[in-house]
Amino acid sequence: MPAHAPRRRLLAGPLLVCALAVLAALAPTAGPAVRTVGDSTADSGVDPLLDLIVTRIETGDVVARAKWASRGPVEDPAREQVVLDAARAGATGRGLDPDVVAAVFADQIAASKVVQYGLFSDWTAEPAAAPAPGTDLATVRPVLDRITTGLLDQLAATADRRDGAACGRTVQDAARHAAVRAGFDELHRSALARAVRSLCT
Repeated sequence: MPAHAPRRRLLAGPLLVCALAVLAALAPTAGPAVRTVGDSTADSGVDPLLDLIVTRIETGDVVARAKWASRGPVEDPAREQVVLDAARAGATGRGLDPDVVAAVFADQIAASKVVQYGLFSDWTAEPAAAPAPGTDLATVRPVLDRITTGLLDQLAATADRRDGAACGRTVQDAARHAAVRAGFDELHRSALARAVRSLCT
């Protein structure tokens, strides 16, 4: 059995299309965190930001599937630079420090690659578990672009909460609860830990 079983069964066909539509709908709104029954955790003030980060990590599964089907590499420096340039431009327009925001987005890219490399490792070790061809990157990238906008908005909205001695504990607690809500496995929890490294200023 692969060391990093996917958090959920990889989607295919119409279900995958629906999933991408849901991600696209969530990204620009950056709404409040979804609470499950019995979750009495108080809103930390950074939950919407963490939920968007979780959503971006989840797209890593879809990106991995697309790259696997096309035999494309995980590394894509040109695309990464596009994302970082957009993050810097968005930071300037929102009164944020471009270097700080670029560091946050570099972490999001690294987190996605944690997922992609983990899944590639699983599929290489157990080819029968590899996904059938599905969506392509041209479908996924507009979703990621909309998540980028949502993340920029939430970084601006949470600037005060992310500045101070209490930020580290706040972010770690919020990340732990977000991982539980998302049902993340070890691989995706590792990606989430990577994604939140630079949130505190």
